[in-house]
Amino acid sequence: MGVDIHCFVEARWRDDDAGWQSVAQFDLPRDRDAFGRIAGIQGVEAVFPARGLPPGLGYSADKACHLWVADDMAEHQGWCSRAEAEKWIADGQTQWVEPNRILDPDFFGFTWLTLSEWSSAIEAPAPYGAGVEYLAVAGAMKELERGGYLSRVVIWFDA
Repeated sequence: MGVDIHCFVEARWRDDDAGWQSVAQFDLPRDRDAFGRIAGIQGVEAVFPARGLPPGLGYSADKACHLWVADDMAEHQGWCSRAEAEKWIADGQTQWVEPNRILDPDFFGFTWLTLSEWSSAIEAPAPYGAGVEYLAVAGAMKELERGGYLSRVVIWFDA
């Protein structure tokens, strides 16, 4: 079984305190070395220490990494029962983020990077260099910043 990466590019207007928006989700291929350089998993040292989820997470990324807790909705995607949530929390697999929301217990390695950090991580020495999909994330962020936005990439993993 392999590890998969979840990747969201987020942006906000540079001169405004408006919230971050998830503007793109990338389907990145499995790459043990890249995953390690980005977040320090798979036995490879990270270029930057993992930070957890950023403040003001954009809607799409926020929705993708949390589960709502309600017994009457537990059979639906994105939901779980209170008993499931409490078991996962007791087992140390997740934590409450709000009274009725938890981090999805299948996810780990939460972090976020700026454009310069992402570029450094994917350009770090690697056996095969950065995959084109990883370069596309950097390209999207560069265009957002050229257009006057701040950008960041928010990532996490599941196994």
